[in-house]
Amino acid sequence: MPQSDSNLKQGDLKQNSPRENDRKRCWIGEPRCPSIRSLLIKRLAWVLTGTWILALGVIVYGATDEFEESLRSRIANTAPIILGIVSNQPNLEFFGFPEFDEDYEYAEDFDDYLMVITRNGRLMYSSVVADKAELVAIPTSGHIELADQRWEVFSVTDDDTGARVVIGFDETETWKSALQISGVTAVHFLLATVMIVVAIFFSLRSGLLPLERFADQLRRREATDLSPLDDTDLPAELDSITKAMNSHLGRLTTLLDQERDFVSNAAHELRTPLTAIQSQVEAIDLNAPPDQLAERKEHLLQATRRGARLISQLLDHSRSQSIAVEAASFKQVDLSAILQQVVADLIHKADSRKVELILDAPSNATIRSEPDLLSIVLRNLIDNAVKYADRPGRVSISVGSQSGRTSIIVEDDGPGLSDEEYGRVFEKFVRLGQSEEPGAGLGLTITSTLCDRLGMTLRRLPPGRLGGLRLELLI
Repeated sequence: MPQSDSNLKQGDLKQNSPRENDRKRCWIGEPRCPSIRSLLIKRLAWVLTGTWILALGVIVYGATDEFEESLRSRIANTAPIILGIVSNQPNLEFFGFPEFDEDYEYAEDFDDYLMVITRNGRLMYSSVVADKAELVAIPTSGHIELADQRWEVFSVTDDDTGARVVIGFDETETWKSALQISGVTAVHFLLATVMIVVAIFFSLRSGLLPLERFADQLRRREATDLSPLDDTDLPAELDSITKAMNSHLGRLTTLLDQERDFVSNAAHELRTPLTAIQSQVEAIDLNAPPDQLAERKEHLLQATRRGARLISQLLDHSRSQSIAVEAASFKQVDLSAILQQVVADLIHKADSRKVELILDAPSNATIRSEPDLLSIVLRNLIDNAVKYADRPGRVSISVGSQSGRTSIIVEDDGPGLSDEEYGRVFEKFVRLGQSEEPGAGLGLTITSTLCDRLGMTLRRLPPGRLGGLRLELLI
């Protein structure tokens, strides 16, 4: 059962991993992030399709409205002209309905238009075949049903001669003609869109070549190559990215150099107690007098303690950089309880050096912090004070308030440090001052790192009544 639970949790983590969520946000429906080119082409296709549909609707609406207005205008101009011609003609008899040769090119177009000419109630001409009485009774304007078609008509009358000209058009003619015009326009617009898409595609392809060359430069680099990227002849957009990556590579190089130095110094520091242990073991003579064996034992214990302390500080250094620190995850902790525990842990060491530990902390001192890392900071500060105090000596730890922040002052009665020495005391594997205690020079380095991560301030104060190094930790 535990194994299946573990597998279930791993599956849940895999399913809900941030990387998978980021991939889903790249493009809906894509299994993983597409290239910039394909992303741009897809979005451009959607934009152009939407634009084309909207433009087609605007074209149809605009063409219909414009054609209808133009048609009415032509009819309004044509009717008076025909009326003038008819009014100046003698009385004519009805000369029949028009007939066109089937081969006439525009014969079918006349079915969409209506013209009726009357004089004094007598039909003289009609462009459509219908009952004469019905033709004479056509209203002066409006919509009518005639010859199985619906027409919109407009008329003008000459009161002197009694002549009247009625001109109309098939109501379906406006939208049919508008659709024809829109179709032709849409085809040309579509062809123009296709040409634009092709031009944009090749423009994107050539425009993204610098990005591909930049990616190729990264692909060809060795895993251990942290040298700056070539930033010559780059577009402005890639120039900022290149500068940011070069800055990041520089920080990585610095970090790796520091880690190499740390590992090298740690190996050197560990070699010293291990060599001492080896030499003491090799020098043991089981037949030697008890006092010599006791002396060898003491030397072995000292070398072992030094190695153990170094390993402890190395572990603290690792924890100081690996534990996630966020202000939102801080807990309400009892500062007095933490200080009492740290002092209790160091009391044996202080007694062996004849150093008196004095703790002055109110019982209700509480703060928000990360308790494990805060304990490391306080232990290193107090341990450093015990190490460099006089023999016999005193170390004072007091808790107070400073500018709205909790203040912890750690002071010893040792020789203290000069300004130059204090400037180097936070470097790795640097030991200053006079002390017989073994150490690796990592305590204050770890303390400084954790203070930065926990948002605390560590500063040196002028010597107090004990006269030694006096440090204040503001939380």
